[in-house]
Amino acid sequence: LEYFFLLILPLQVFVAVVPPFASSRFPARVNAFIAGSMPNGIRPRGDAMASTASTARTVSSTANNEKATIGQMLGGLVFLKTGKRAQLIDFYKNMIGMSVWLEQPNITILSHGNMILGFHQSDEPPDLQGMYTFVYPSREAVDEMYRKLKDTADAKPRDNERYSIYQFFAADPEGRKLEFQAFLHPLDVVTSQVLEA
Repeated sequence: LEYFFLLILPLQVFVAVVPPFASSRFPARVNAFIAGSMPNGIRPRGDAMASTASTARTVSSTANNEKATIGQMLGGLVFLKTGKRAQLIDFYKNMIGMSVWLEQPNITILSHGNMILGFHQSDEPPDLQGMYTFVYPSREAVDEMYRKLKDTADAKPRDNERYSIYQFFAADPEGRKLEFQAFLHPLDVVTSQVLEA
């Protein structure tokens, strides 16, 4: 368990934003959450590597003999207080398709591509501000999410010409505003990763 704490930044809010007018050097590739390596052999820039001194090492899991990379994380996560953690985890896993990335006391951290959300069970009022946008690689993928969430969706997916996206909005069981979209223009690759030694 001590190794897990090396993966997590302090309980602060770090939000990674993909600029809507990103350079067109790369084809439209999204959801590039890669643990331990970057797509097509791309590595973080030298300044990113220097600012994140890696102490990574590989250990064997006693539970299933799978290897886990332990080291410095290059990325960030958002923690949200909730009074309905079990219900939210069920919703985000089974309706949206997020995966459990890490469990901590009273906290479940989920991932979807390069988006990482931590839900912290709390007696305080839930964090409901802002909007959480899930990005997909195609219109068809957004349409599939609409079919799953149309009972809470604001309307059918539609083009937004101003931002060159295809989108619809919905809400989670606690009332957080969610957006589901596909960019209709090329994007740079964006990843979150655990750096190897």
